[in-house]
Amino acid sequence: MCAALAPAKYRGAIVFLHGSGDSGEGIENWVNSIYPGFFPALEEAKIRVFFPTAPERPYTMAGGMPQRVWFDRWSFGPDAKEDSAGLVETGRALRADLERLKADQGIDESRIVLGGNSMGGGASLFTALSTLAGDEGSLLGLAGVFSLSSWVTTQSSMWATLDKSKEILEADETGARWPPVFMAHGDQDGLIAPAWGEATKKGLEVRGFKVDWLLERGLDHEPGPLGLQKLLVWILSTIPE
Repeated sequence: MCAALAPAKYRGAIVFLHGSGDSGEGIENWVNSIYPGFFPALEEAKIRVFFPTAPERPYTMAGGMPQRVWFDRWSFGPDAKEDSAGLVETGRALRADLERLKADQGIDESRIVLGGNSMGGGASLFTALSTLAGDEGSLLGLAGVFSLSSWVTTQSSMWATLDKSKEILEADETGARWPPVFMAHGDQDGLIAPAWGEATKKGLEVRGFKVDWLLERGLDHEPGPLGLQKLLVWILSTIPE
């Protein structure tokens, strides 16, 4: 999904996933219009941002028409059915992107933040946290994960995997821990209710995650200026110097 790039020295990288029907270019332009200082600050800190675009696939919520989506959805709701196959496919592609970042840019996963907006946020949480700790493909070593205006359904296989991983990590003598998480949500979100995002936050916290949470007042289903400012500060403090 990420284009090959000439080798360069960066402190770290962000892989930023768009929402359903959008594109990498679309979310880049949207974020830039809301908070123009976001990308210049990251560039100054030598943090590269990548915007992969999801492949087109039939999307049930659009009547089966092809859409650029990370996975399929049949309904919205805190307990909605999960497209496990689509999420696993996306996770496989994103892991390949991370491997290319390491090979082409010399950026280790410990200096990479994975995140996204709306569907991209849910896909990021699933991809980063749904592989058993210690197994091949685990992203335990990521610098961090963020999710804007999103949630993970209670039906997700991610939760059972995290419960098993919690037991593994509690017995791990190296002190390995899951990466920190940042979540932001508009309190007026009419598409993905803020209560669903908060339930995801609480589900992570009871499993030992450190979650920075922001509920932005007066904001509907979109990134907000305050949320992006807070996200920027979080990224700069999360990716090592």
